[in-house]
Amino acid sequence: ALESMRDAATSSIVDTDIVVCPTLYPSGSEKLLIKLLTGKEVASGQLPSSLGMISFNVGTLHAIYKAVVLGQPLLERITSIYTDNLATSGNYNLLLGTPISHLVDHLQINSEQAQRLIIGGPMMGFTLSNLEAPVTKIVNCIMAVTNKQLPLEDDALECIKCGACSDACPVELLPQQLLWYSKAAEYSKLNQYNLFDCIECGACSYVCPSKIPLVQYYRHAKKFIHNQDTQAKQANHSKERFEFRNQRLEQEQQQRIQKRQKRLDQANSKPKTNTANTSNTLAQLNIAIAKVTEQLNKLKTETQSDSQLDVNNQLKIQLSALQIQKKQLE
Repeated sequence: ALESMRDAATSSIVDTDIVVCPTLYPSGSEKLLIKLLTGKEVASGQLPSSLGMISFNVGTLHAIYKAVVLGQPLLERITSIYTDNLATSGNYNLLLGTPISHLVDHLQINSEQAQRLIIGGPMMGFTLSNLEAPVTKIVNCIMAVTNKQLPLEDDALECIKCGACSDACPVELLPQQLLWYSKAAEYSKLNQYNLFDCIECGACSYVCPSKIPLVQYYRHAKKFIHNQDTQAKQANHSKERFEFRNQRLEQEQQQRIQKRQKRLDQANSKPKTNTANTSNTLAQLNIAIAKVTEQLNKLKTETQSDSQLDVNNQLKIQLSALQIQKKQLE
């Protein structure tokens, strides 16, 4: 494989270096791989782009090639399938949406070969509870194992504070403190201890002598924090829309008042009518003002919907225009 890569690199139009990395789990993780290859470390909460780097895996590069060169959308996923039978184990090109049950039937996997199906590897994977689940873009591996090959986790015991999890953590976090804050739902503390830097490699859970499923606690806490952030963003968005609507209604009200004032100014510029006509007009204005005021007072006692708010604003505009007209006649 190494020689094939080097031969391909010599004919590439891009300057390419082929580097061999030691087989040390989980050095394939993006940030760890960058540190291993370049000696540079991506800061907490940052992306590799902050260092001027971009990381792609083979599957992503292949998908980019098919999209750009061949014009084909992402419709399939190369997935590694592991079973006891070497004839059926291997890499398969699966269409997205294919039910897992179809693969089980096609590969003739029986209950003796597989008491459990695991999506992902033995360290970061999770047990599949429904065989009708589809193949998605994240399904890179399917393992058909027995409980003997990959034993079920024993009941967790209390933490003995041995520190083995901290020693095993490849990103140098404090899994023990993260566990305490996850159990106590102290999510602000989890952010202080850089929970989202956890790559969920499972090394801490693997070395824990108390068999505590640490990664499951971290995943649950991450999901909860993510949901909280989403709800906060939605609330802020709704608040901005409400404030913008009120501002728009106020601007429209001011524009209506200005238009009415302009018409009144134009009317006042004409020769004034006699005193009798003015008295009659004032009487009519007083009656109109009383009716509008009565309608406004009635609306105050009712629960106002959006439509009633519009009526209320229109009545206020009408009342303001009538009062201006009355003042000018007086």
